[in-house]
Amino acid sequence: MMNYLSRGLITFSLLVTSNVLFSQLGGQGLYAFLELPANARVAALGGHANGVVDMDPALSWVNPASSNKLKSGGISFTQSYLFEDISHGSFLYNHHIDKWDLNLHGGVRYINYGEFTGRDATGALTNNFEASEVALMIGLGKRLYERLAVGANLMYINSAMETYSSNAIAADLGLIYSVDEKRLSFALLLKNAGWQLNSYTPGQKGNLPTDLQLSFTKRLEYLPFRFSILYHHLNRWDINYYDADLEPEILILGGSEEISEPNLGLDNFLRHFSINGELLIGEKEGLRLQFGYNHLRQREMQLVSWSSLNGLSLGLELKLNRFRFGYSRGRYHLAGSSNQISISTNINRFGKNKLARN
Repeated sequence: MMNYLSRGLITFSLLVTSNVLFSQLGGQGLYAFLELPANARVAALGGHANGVVDMDPALSWVNPASSNKLKSGGISFTQSYLFEDISHGSFLYNHHIDKWDLNLHGGVRYINYGEFTGRDATGALTNNFEASEVALMIGLGKRLYERLAVGANLMYINSAMETYSSNAIAADLGLIYSVDEKRLSFALLLKNAGWQLNSYTPGQKGNLPTDLQLSFTKRLEYLPFRFSILYHHLNRWDINYYDADLEPEILILGGSEEISEPNLGLDNFLRHFSINGELLIGEKEGLRLQFGYNHLRQREMQLVSWSSLNGLSLGLELKLNRFRFGYSRGRYHLAGSSNQISISTNINRFGKNKLARN
């Protein structure tokens, strides 16, 4: 059984990896909600926690290779509050199959963009409409060797915008190489690789926001602190956004500045990086304090004439009895920030405690 499973994973990996060469970036990819953080903890860590392996069930959304036996029975709920009436949420459940020593997980995530006022080509009012997207996911994780774990997520995506609709299939493929005695790990992750099955308009299919990421995670020996350094978009060097047709920008303090073609040097290189850190307080990490910095987000969302904390995110996670409660706040733009709330627990613990009382 496991031999067939391994061969199937390898074949599927080759198929979706071939699609990476045709990925897009800079607002040109479809289903951008797939790039939103899966839960409050991940959002606080700058949107990335690829090499973290613990009992947090939501991390299976981030890297399927992090799925492990300790998460069996773990569930996670997340609700995000974005700008205006936009809401984003997710649910995830983990289960371990002892017979095959295989970790399964599945869930759903959605985004609702709220209600819009409809108008025709002349500007006359028509019917109001809503727009939303949803992704259904099933995945698995397996530890192949003492230090190497692999995993895969398969997603079905549906998008509905007014009278237009589209659907696609996508996959995440990940591996984590851990050196436990040195408290470090390396992770390689391919995210959102797939194909659009049906487009919004016939004959105009687009690409998914595919991203190949490499990360290094280290927990300090004499301090309860873990940090990660991540390099994203290995599949594309130029991740600047440049449109020669844009009008000159009008600065807040007066005057204007021409938009110049980006220099593919140091700035473009730094845009590939995201860093984060997590302070783990208590014997069972009862309190976690997190921060993250995403340089690409900071550069894309900054104003030419105004300094800000765009790209910075902060959060905390508190363990109370059998539950973990998380909150994060991410700075996207001067116009507003993103807030996320997460709740996670393990349903197996409730059953065991009940049997113990009987």
